[in-house]
Amino acid sequence: MAEVILSSDDLTVLGGPAIVQLDLNIGPAGNRGVFVMYGIGDPRVVGTLFTTVPQIFDLYVLTNPASADYLQIFQYLNQDGLDQWVPAIKLSQNFYATTRVLPFVAGKSSITFNAIELGLFKERLSLPEFVGSAAYLNVQATPGNFNFASYLSVGEEQVAPLDHKPTALSVFVQDLKLDLADDELKFRVDIKAAEFDGTSWTNVNGKALVVHFYMQIVDPTFIANAIAESSGP
Repeated sequence: MAEVILSSDDLTVLGGPAIVQLDLNIGPAGNRGVFVMYGIGDPRVVGTLFTTVPQIFDLYVLTNPASADYLQIFQYLNQDGLDQWVPAIKLSQNFYATTRVLPFVAGKSSITFNAIELGLFKERLSLPEFVGSAAYLNVQATPGNFNFASYLSVGEEQVAPLDHKPTALSVFVQDLKLDLADDELKFRVDIKAAEFDGTSWTNVNGKALVVHFYMQIVDPTFIANAIAESSGP
């Protein structure tokens, strides 16, 4: 090929190739990224089908509502030299928190919750029946016993004093029941409350309390064992 020697700093290109080809297949192939798979089968069970052959660090979401591990995310890891699916995080929360204002008469009040609010339904709890289902529910209640009028003010003056009294609560959780009126699964929480006036304890009567609820799904085994032991042979 003839050599072209330029004596100028400027170069003008009068023409070029009609087609430019770029070969991308040169060099070693890189590792694929993490795959997120899902299915109704438990990935830890032999025979579960996957959309692709699992590789280390892949993720799998269990989407079977009937499983106790519903919406559990598993990650494929090597532990102790063995490739296996390990639970990582769960998409569904296992707690529910709310604040309600409940009226008390002669120290008693009650409130009904829709089980859907907690993400609960019969299949999730794997219950053959609703009898004894209250053992699955851990319901905690904290009272706020004060005068609501203390929230209000005229100018810089409170309408009423705070009047905050120590209060003791006892909660009793009823079993899950199907409300035929709206075909919703619900459970009732009965509450008893007593307040201390500095001298003695009396039932809360004729006023409303702010009650903070915190609920979780728990393992009922210990309660079931205690009932079995107390019932005798």
